[in-house]
Amino acid sequence: SVEKRLYRSKLKPEAVSIRSVIVEDGIGKTDDVAVDWVYNNVYWTSGSRRAISVTNLDGDFIADVVDEGLYKPQAVAVYPKKGWMFWSDWGNTSKIEKSGMDGSNRIVLATDNVVWPNG
Repeated sequence: SVEKRLYRSKLKPEAVSIRSVIVEDGIGKTDDVAVDWVYNNVYWTSGSRRAISVTNLDGDFIADVVDEGLYKPQAVAVYPKKGWMFWSDWGNTSKIEKSGMDGSNRIVLATDNVVWPNG
């Protein structure tokens, strides 16, 4: 976000939604966000930090799950039932990658004819 914060809000029909800050410092500019609805975590990409990070919905911690070999991470998506995370990265060699939601078992899925991948 422009404010370099991560917010959460409950959406209820016909009610005023009140947002609360999950992460206030150290987030950098976020490019995309994905919510893990099984384990209540939030993942985001930061091209300025060259990292994919995670926190829980209360913001109790921040961890970089992928912070090596990234140029400008863009879109991020999670598949919590399988424990997978997918993301795109812009760079001299743009690519789409997959790993475990903890950043383990990282593999490149696509590089051929990939220019500016987004989600």
